[in-house]
Amino acid sequence: MNVSVIIPVYNGEKFIEKAISSCLQLSEVKEIVLVDDGYKDRAKEIIQELAGKHPIIKLYEHPNNENRGAGASRNLGIEKATQEYIAFLDADDFFLPNRFAKDKEVLQRHPDADGCYNAIGCFFYSDTAKDIFFKHFKSEITTVNLLANPTPENLFRGRIGLIPDFGHFSLDGLTVNRNCILSNKLTFPISSMHEDTAFIIKLAYYARLYPSELTIPVTLRGVHEQNRITENYQSNRIKQYHNQFKLWNQLYDWSVEESIGKTETNYLRKIANFYRLLSSRSPKPKELIKEILSHPRLLFNDYYPQLHTTYFGNSLIASFLLRVRNDLTQLLTKLLKKHNKSVSNNKDFEKTK
Repeated sequence: MNVSVIIPVYNGEKFIEKAISSCLQLSEVKEIVLVDDGYKDRAKEIIQELAGKHPIIKLYEHPNNENRGAGASRNLGIEKATQEYIAFLDADDFFLPNRFAKDKEVLQRHPDADGCYNAIGCFFYSDTAKDIFFKHFKSEITTVNLLANPTPENLFRGRIGLIPDFGHFSLDGLTVNRNCILSNKLTFPISSMHEDTAFIIKLAYYARLYPSELTIPVTLRGVHEQNRITENYQSNRIKQYHNQFKLWNQLYDWSVEESIGKTETNYLRKIANFYRLLSSRSPKPKELIKEILSHPRLLFNDYYPQLHTTYFGNSLIASFLLRVRNDLTQLLTKLLKKHNKSVSNNKDFEKTK
């Protein structure tokens, strides 16, 4: 198994040597492709010094050493990579010794596989970063739920949220055949806060990706005050919602172009609409009421409680209305389950006749 590891480098002086060293310890890594994204620190000097000792380290940069973002840097890395498989690593993250151990078994067992995905964990560089992280995430492990029975066939539906409690994986846990990326003309969006999510979701649709190590992390994400995972949650919430809206709206437009299926397309439209409503700078109750009258099913969407609080606040009346909505949703869910069970029993009875 021969792997090119692609590492975009921006503000990576403190971490890049650890990231590169974690790649060098792995026999499967035959090439480390680093793309300097134009940040003026000592990262380039560190990389050049290591490259003098290890020929598999290759450093590229954008024309005029411009800063073009992580998406453009990864696209350049894919273009320059030469090995059969590609793995991604952020400059402040690092691989663990078991990074490709199970991947080899999975790819050998499934000749039709375009790639596989793994669990990743966290390495906290400070208590402050750790506190910020756990304010917004329940677990430090990012993985797909084995109980959801992940398969190449249901990965796309699970990854966009159509399968409850499916979980997700990140780029640092992905191993994918380079030809699969090229043949499907997959690229990372430029100037997008969530370019990695868009890439993974589209890849899940086009490729046959199998679960690999979903229990034990194979990579550790470096969490510190300066990286995107903590900075995003300290920034303006409206801006965050707007970025999410752009992501899901782009995916909705893509789904229409690709004719991926009515259920999936409608679901992507609903998510985009949800973030559009949340990104309003001056949310007014009448706007949400108008939206509910146009799309009554919005009331029963899992996302609705957040919208309700954003537009109606936490007054006693608003809280009472939300409780009524929640009770009604639970009642309808029970009735639907009872109905489906009755239909299933009738079908079983018919089969025995």
